[in-house]
Amino acid sequence: MTRRRSGLVVGKDFKPPPGAPHEDWCYLVVDISDGELISVRLNKRQIDNAMLGDRVEFRQPRRSSRPTRWVRRL
Repeated sequence: MTRRRSGLVVGKDFKPPPGAPHEDWCYLVVDISDGELISVRLNKRQIDNAMLGDRVEFRQPRRSSRPTRWVRRL
């Protein structure tokens, strides 16, 4: 079962491994509570759904190696 989480976007990074497509490795850094930061890997279709300073809700993937497929600005 996936969990919905929400927080404030404080960073957006592209960190592809060598040889991987740039847009497949976009991460949002989200402040989910008082200073608790998590990094969320985005699916290619979700990259433009959130910018710095946006409050977002997303589904946390079951495995940390998978990107999240659902991000929504609040």
